[in-house]
Amino acid sequence: MDGTIDAIARALGLDALEVRRRNSLTPGDIPWVTATGERYNSLTPLATLEAAVGRLGYAALRAEQAGREASETLLGIGLCTVVESNTYSSAFYRDAGIPGSGHEMASIRVEPSGAVIASCGLMSSGQGYQTTLAQTAAAGPGAAVEEVQLQIGNSDTAPYGMGSRGARGASAGGGALYGAGLKLKAKVLAIAAALLDLNSADALDLRGGLVLRKVAGDWRETGLTLAQVARTAHLDPLRLLPGMEPGLHQILAYDPAGTTYTNSTHACAVEIERATGAIRILRYVAAEDCGTRINPMVVEGQTHGATAMGLSGAMLEHAAYGADGQALAGSFMDYAIARADDLPSFELLHQDVPSPSNPAGIKGMSEGGTMGGIGALMNAVNDALAQVGTRLDAQPATPVRIWTALQQANADAGRQDPASIEAPPAA
Repeated sequence: MDGTIDAIARALGLDALEVRRRNSLTPGDIPWVTATGERYNSLTPLATLEAAVGRLGYAALRAEQAGREASETLLGIGLCTVVESNTYSSAFYRDAGIPGSGHEMASIRVEPSGAVIASCGLMSSGQGYQTTLAQTAAAGPGAAVEEVQLQIGNSDTAPYGMGSRGARGASAGGGALYGAGLKLKAKVLAIAAALLDLNSADALDLRGGLVLRKVAGDWRETGLTLAQVARTAHLDPLRLLPGMEPGLHQILAYDPAGTTYTNSTHACAVEIERATGAIRILRYVAAEDCGTRINPMVVEGQTHGATAMGLSGAMLEHAAYGADGQALAGSFMDYAIARADDLPSFELLHQDVPSPSNPAGIKGMSEGGTMGGIGALMNAVNDALAQVGTRLDAQPATPVRIWTALQQANADAGRQDPASIEAPPAA
């Protein structure tokens, strides 16, 4: 789709950035209902676009590109704006005719010691759930994250859940844990108010495991801790409010009201050698909006990994088969994937606009990095090749494919007899 936008720009003699600006959703367009009835209630595509091209130095690169006509290298600039759907609701599955549910369940309990035992039906496969979900479980009730013990991946202790897929881990799993924590927090503060001989808990809060009271506009410690309240709830239930159940344990099922959407813009500059077709990424910028970032380091790591996967597919990866249908790559020894020295340093920018779909404001993220990497890289390659009147119609953009396209462009321009085209350089 983003390649089509670039093709439109070339056909109309417009800059690719200008076409995107004219067709981007603006803050005034949100909420936006698509032609298929999907509702975008918190997107920032124009903001990520402007942030990415600003950091990349788009105008300066275009000026440099114009002055490279006699250069041995071609400069290409690629943009790709992604709107990623994730955290599908149960209504989505019903409307799509897919058996299943979009809800997630979470359990949080506070032991008499003050330890917080949190669990949900998700299991990490490298996304850092052990950190992010523990932080979310602590944020809901206002506990200290050091006191949280996260139990995931064990069906003997975890509530039944829908699993890790579709970038739903933080928004569905985190949303369920956060919501359960908020309900538990309300009970903790009600008990604390009774212990402090207050008529209500309106002026109380729980942060880092400490009960605070607002006095003259300032939050001050009351001397009560989450552990003390927990001991009362478990071991001295006669001090609780009339009708209140002993203990501190909350189970919550969270079903998103609708599909959650996130967005990002990827921008890169590449250099292509005319003689060999070799490609080098000069700069790479990703501006993303995943709502509330639970752990910025995890967000950056996931964005790096997802973008690396997209770039690897766009530059190198190809499922090749012989004439007999046999896969030619029997292992990763034969299958090309990007190494560290094939990839650039990633410059990341964040918008952090909370989603109204869940109480924590979390959106899904990371999968958009793969899509953004593919689109930005291929658009950059074709932007460079457009200067000599050619393009690639498929990935990967290997040196051999780029070199062949350059040679054909020379032949088509009458600068070289097609019969004299030499064999391409070794892959």
